[in-house]
Amino acid sequence: MGRDTPASIRWVFSLVLAGSSAAFAGPPFFTNDPDPPEPGQWEINLPWFMEHGRDGSAIGEFVRVDVNYGYDPYTQLSIELPAPYRLPAEGGFRFGVGDVLFEYKRRFGLDAKAGYFGINPELTLPTGDEERG
Repeated sequence: MGRDTPASIRWVFSLVLAGSSAAFAGPPFFTNDPDPPEPGQWEINLPWFMEHGRDGSAIGEFVRVDVNYGYDPYTQLSIELPAPYRLPAEGGFRFGVGDVLFEYKRRFGLDAKAGYFGINPELTLPTGDEERG
């Protein structure tokens, strides 16, 4: 990045690099929080990840906007909007919009010690284009 790059872009790029240390802790685990936000409250998550291939390629997401809304004490409504990218080993850069995910989460059970049971159906809209990467 040269001197003609806007300061805001340099600042965001620096934050991404600072927070991108490698972790070695077994398989990648994807979890889903069993507790919805309080009724009428919003929760916004901005995860970021990158995966390196053995061939020198890399895939990941700049950000996955994950917006959750607490409908009632047991229900969460969510939408996820991914922004994936791919860096092929042969060079180049591909970036776009991924598949949009709508989610309904319902928790059953009142006592954390006794445990919870829940359902979490999801609807994925194929808004991404695999052909374009």
